[in-house]
Amino acid sequence: MIVLADNDILIKLAGCNLLDEFLDLLQTNTDNIFITTSAKFSISSQIKKIQDEELKLKITQFVGALQTLPAVDNDLLAQIQTFDDINGGEAYLMLAMHHYPNANFITGDKRCLKALIGNKDQVTLNDIFKLLENKVYCLESALLALIEIHSFDYINNKVSNRHISKVTDDGVLRLAFGKNKSQDNCIECLSSYCRDVISILTKVNLYKEQV
Repeated sequence: MIVLADNDILIKLAGCNLLDEFLDLLQTNTDNIFITTSAKFSISSQIKKIQDEELKLKITQFVGALQTLPAVDNDLLAQIQTFDDINGGEAYLMLAMHHYPNANFITGDKRCLKALIGNKDQVTLNDIFKLLENKVYCLESALLALIEIHSFDYINNKVSNRHISKVTDDGVLRLAFGKNKSQDNCIECLSSYCRDVISILTKVNLYKEQV
């Protein structure tokens, strides 16, 4: 399966030691994961902030094996970036879906997804929304999917023992996981972070609608 990815979600999953599990979920490998050329340079800069040398090496080797995306239409790229909360990297990934219409799209940037959903009727974004619909994972929906496969205890243990740094940690990880957190609390917390973008996400059975 082809996967288009941003760097944020990859680094955070790596920090939780969950990259292998997530790649298995997507039935993919590094030969089929594409990032932007700028993301490769950005990740190299980000991982300098990680103190754990083993994790730093693992991410470096992983990123080095990833594929880079082909060129996209620069005029369309400029148009998409005029929408609030859609940055250049995410816009590039979105446009690359035209090259890989059956790909999965994974991102840690839910503001970008909300902007896409909110402007899906705009001519520039309508085709992209249709390409992405039901093919997107954010960090929270990825974790819900992993819990469904591996169990809450397994994922909670991994996340609770994650490497803590400025680039690998995330507020939702602190809220949803930990020694005193229950499965119900975790699912509710992760689901709450998905709700604003649920219309574009890949269906996850553990997702809990707001009562």
